[in-house]
Amino acid sequence: MLYCARSAPSTLAGAKSILGASGALPPRGNSMAESIRVRRSSALSALEDWLHQNDVDVVRPEEVWDYLSRNPDTQRATRAAVVKAQALVPGRSRLHLEVYSDPEADDQYLSLLIRANDYPSTFHQLLDEVQEEVLLALPAQAGWLVVSTDFARLA
Repeated sequence: MLYCARSAPSTLAGAKSILGASGALPPRGNSMAESIRVRRSSALSALEDWLHQNDVDVVRPEEVWDYLSRNPDTQRATRAAVVKAQALVPGRSRLHLEVYSDPEADDQYLSLLIRANDYPSTFHQLLDEVQEEVLLALPAQAGWLVVSTDFARLA
């Protein structure tokens, strides 16, 4: 099981995340929750399109979209990990994004699995570099993304 200590956002930071970058209140007549849902769903839709354009296989998509909608901060980390993995992994590779559910604990997280034709002896260092990109992109909020491989060869 993975554990990452997270701190609660400050009141000002929390307000900015609710109000958005402009600091504007949602339109009159809409609830705050509704406004946030609309922003999240459009961001999630954009990420879905982007993952498709970048040939990332999404395993059990309903679970992945549900996880990303509950943990929106992982959306930016997912993009960062995909970009870094595609830049670092030599030769042909495939990326698989899925939700991992720990069978021994009530814990879930996203997993970006990298499969390649060739696994150089330094492959674990590549995984560490991609994971570092996740750490830089993931703010102190809920959600987690693990980068790994199963060393399976591409067909």
